Amino acid sequence: MHFRSPKISQGSGNLQDWKKIETGISGKTDHTFFKIEFYSNSIVRVHITQQESFSDFSYAVVASATQLPIEVRESSVSINLKTSLLEVVISKQPFHIAFKNASGKIMNEDDPSFGTWWNGEQVSTYKKLQEGERFIGLGEKTGPLDKRGRGYVNWNTDKFAYGTDDDPLYSSIPF
Repeated sequence: MHFRSPKISQGSGNLQDWKKIETGISGKTDHTFFKIEFYSNSIVRVHITQQESFSDFSYAVVASATQLPIEVRESSVSINLKTSLLEVVISKQPFHIAFKNASGKIMNEDDPSFGTWWNGEQVSTYKKLQEGERFIGLGEKTGPLDKRGRGYVNWNTDKFAYGTDDDPLYSSIPF
């Protein structure tokens, strides 16, 4: 089942429904399906798709999700999934996700205004920068070591005789 025409720019919308699964939760929003699975007390995998089924294939993830003691709490505005080391807060309207450490400090969160969006076949998840957050390296990129405040292409190319501000280059590491 598809929710949209591939030419439309569209966000996830609001949370419609969810259920507990062995390794976390799954559910749907106005325009997407999602699954949040725990691999350990500190590792979470987030799937967001416009398809009803999820592909578990990944070049980066070789482990399997596991059944853990996860505390699940729902309020009128959010669903909270908590382990001994991490809390995942899923906001309902609009759907977006935040990650907190054991002491409750936000480590990473979707931008509440955008979250995950599709523009045709291109998908983007917009994040809110935390105070003091830096972007170091990103693979073979020119310019200063701290990349905060700059935009880069996450693509590899063999570029001969590149300049000090050229992008993309040989290696992309998107974190």
